[in-house]
Amino acid sequence: STSGVATLYEHSNYGGWAVSLEEGSYDYKDILAKGIVNDQISSLRVSDGYKVTIYDDEGFKGKSKELTSRWLSYVGDEMNDKTSSN
Repeated sequence: STSGVATLYEHSNYGGWAVSLEEGSYDYKDILAKGIVNDQISSLRVSDGYKVTIYDDEGFKGKSKELTSRWLSYVGDEMNDKTSSN
């Protein structure tokens, strides 16, 4: 489904698998339980009025990046295929 607050995609330009998340915090085990493959997020969509912070380590640690754009086709080289919590 792609109807949540944020939809995460395997590839840039919204390709590959897609998983939508409702508002909340999702650590490593949470994203795995939702069907998101660790360290394989390349693009995402964020609903208007929301902010998503992605982290490259579990426990909301390591490098992070805040994303607020309605349509973000690429998370950037520094976070591509590195996200473990959000």
